[in-house]
Amino acid sequence: KQRSEKYLEDQAAKAEQTRKQNEEGLPSGMKLGDVKLDSVYLWELEKLNKYFPSEGEGIENVMAALDYRRAATEIFGDEEADKELSNRAKYSKLIGDHECILSHIRVKPGVSSLALRAYVRAGPREKLHFNPETVNAAIVTCGGLCPGLNNVIREIT
Repeated sequence: KQRSEKYLEDQAAKAEQTRKQNEEGLPSGMKLGDVKLDSVYLWELEKLNKYFPSEGEGIENVMAALDYRRAATEIFGDEEADKELSNRAKYSKLIGDHECILSHIRVKPGVSSLALRAYVRAGPREKLHFNPETVNAAIVTCGGLCPGLNNVIREIT
């Protein structure tokens, strides 16, 4: 066969395999039988609720930069504003309690890892401990540390 025909056949076979894996909830790619993780230990963080009382049960996490309360009050008045607040923007990806970042990204084939350390993944959670409307926070920076810092500051203010 011509190389181009063989290439097209291989691509079609890969696409079919990827489709089957996705249907089964598996990531695409080749499963490595000689790389194994025995256990993952999530680095424990101090929970603020251990020291500070919650400001409400299950405060919903919505995008703070979109000031819907003020805009809704200006447009609809105080009484109708609460009805409109139910349409607030929500995060499209919330982070679960056990989502983590592994500390070692290199694993040697044939060597079984006894234990791997993992760190808590940062990001928006479904429920908040502190009410964003009443909490005060300080941001200390020396400037120019990382791209996107202004976006972070804008989202939390």
